[in-house]
Amino acid sequence: MNSREKLEFRELLGQLGRFVISPAGRERLSYVGPKNSILEIERALERVREMASLLDKGVFFDFSGIPDLSSIIAKARTGAFLTPSELYSLSLFIEKVHEIYQKLMGTALEEVLADPYILLGLMREIRSKIDEEGEVVDTASEALYKIRSERRKKRREIIALMEGLLDRYDRKGLLRDRVITIKNGRMVLPFKSHVRIKGVVHGFSNTEETVYIEPFEVIEAQNRLVRVEEEEREEVERILRELAEKVSGSAGFIGELYGQIGEVEVIYASAQFMREVDGTIPRINRDGRIYLKKARHPLLLKSLGEDRVVPLDFRMDGDLEVFLISGPNAGGKTVVLKTVGLLTLMAASGLPVPAQEADLFIPGEIYAIGFEDEQDILRGESSFTAILSDIKELLEKGEKGDLALLDEFLASTDPTEGAALAFAVLKYLVDRGIKVIANTHLNPLKTLVSREPSMENATMEFDPVTRTPTYRLIPGEIGYSHALDIARRTGFPPELLSEAEGLIEGIEGELKRHIEELRKAEEEYSRKLREIEEREEKLREKEESFEKRAKLKARAIVDRAMKEVEVLLEEIRKEKKLEEKLKKAKKTREVLKQKKEEFDIYGEPAKEIVPGRLYRVKPLGFVGELVEIKEGSVVLKVGRQKVEVKEGTLFEVK
Repeated sequence: MNSREKLEFRELLGQLGRFVISPAGRERLSYVGPKNSILEIERALERVREMASLLDKGVFFDFSGIPDLSSIIAKARTGAFLTPSELYSLSLFIEKVHEIYQKLMGTALEEVLADPYILLGLMREIRSKIDEEGEVVDTASEALYKIRSERRKKRREIIALMEGLLDRYDRKGLLRDRVITIKNGRMVLPFKSHVRIKGVVHGFSNTEETVYIEPFEVIEAQNRLVRVEEEEREEVERILRELAEKVSGSAGFIGELYGQIGEVEVIYASAQFMREVDGTIPRINRDGRIYLKKARHPLLLKSLGEDRVVPLDFRMDGDLEVFLISGPNAGGKTVVLKTVGLLTLMAASGLPVPAQEADLFIPGEIYAIGFEDEQDILRGESSFTAILSDIKELLEKGEKGDLALLDEFLASTDPTEGAALAFAVLKYLVDRGIKVIANTHLNPLKTLVSREPSMENATMEFDPVTRTPTYRLIPGEIGYSHALDIARRTGFPPELLSEAEGLIEGIEGELKRHIEELRKAEEEYSRKLREIEEREEKLREKEESFEKRAKLKARAIVDRAMKEVEVLLEEIRKEKKLEEKLKKAKKTREVLKQKKEEFDIYGEPAKEIVPGRLYRVKPLGFVGELVEIKEGSVVLKVGRQKVEVKEGTLFEVK
């Protein structure tokens, strides 16, 4: 997906381009875009601030005289021959760069443009040898001066000869016109076609009534002139080659200056743009915060004018992950997304933004989905399928710190399914650390978002008196579409709107009945839940009572055993014979063993855990049927209730 295109970043650069004049500036402007690091962004913004300060002080720059050096620099890098006009353009460039550099000296912008001082000598040499018309001057070299002086002398001699011949042949009536003309670089006379004289024919007129002849008397003189002109061409080429070699040696530095002067002009244009839109230099934060005060979309400012654009106040703190905007159709929801997205792109590109205040985080990537993409038709996809494809790309490629702008989020499908899917997508993006600003008409989605602490609803204000949108964003509220009001303002037939309102009342009545049924069902479920809780409480009380009775019974058994033991011991003491004592002791031991078994109600620990068998649970002592085996625990059915206990608490039932 091309988010810059959907957010109209190219059109924004077109606005900025109105302040760019030179070819170097236009070339640099074409590369403006999000920078690689926050440090680069902050440095670029500081340069715009410094340029704006210079403008406030009345310092202005003229970039109009900077020529296009692209092809010249390319030729110079290879050491190719440069024409006099190209060399003179280069001298103009050096002069302009030096002039601009002088104004930047002593400011923070001085680091943007290198000092062209070392090229001033080359500039002066070019100017001394080539004039404004792109011609090599006579004084370019001593040899050239002598050659051109000789050329002019010989030319005057030839003209004098030709004028004498002109008079002679004109008196004889041999000429078609009394004029000296040039053919093939040589002076000739226009004779009538029937004339035959000594000389060289250089051509005929279209009607062949005139023949152009170089008279025999001037042939040698003109040959000498040709030789002098050839010497002149050779000397001029030598001078130009010498200059081209010097330019070639500095071609790398000249290329750097060309890029730098373009950068300075883009900074200058940015400062002028900021003044025009009454903008500001955005602050850059690292905690995911988006704050805009009285922000305006720059393209709307251009097309509608400042008075007709409602400023936007927008705040999304770092801990807020989703900002969902609802409200009336044509109420400005999409404009909010585009304004936040475009201004974020501008800040990331080191450009000022049209706002009174701006504090923005720089996302790693901006995903703009929706926005009535005309490419859907070209791709042969329905709008819903195309949006799903874009969302799939976001889910696969989106990373922590990215920003997603979702326009009419999954609206073109069943509202219930669309809302469920949209909310699941939002949760997925939040888990990935992706910040989301979206708009919607799906009421279930608004409700789901309102329950999440990291998500917030907002609405575009609708004036209930005029029944029109105000284009102001109200955070913390859920908005309504006001479709009928918008249709009424558009001019729909009144009878059609009345029928729609009646249908809404019917739908709302049906909805109320459904809500009432749901409320009654909820009450019934609550009642049953309370009954279950009460039964569980009674079961716990019974278990506690059972355990208490078991302990009392065990204590009574022990007490009886102890009393019987005391009786036996007394009898032992009364016996006089040892044999009788041993018999009594053995009997005592048997009695205690019997009483101990009577006291131990648990028997042996369960050897096998088999569903359907009865087991006693220690220490509670109750008996239950095993109905389910889990990992480390089991479920017993005790009466009508089911109880989950640890597997190690099961004992065999005696």
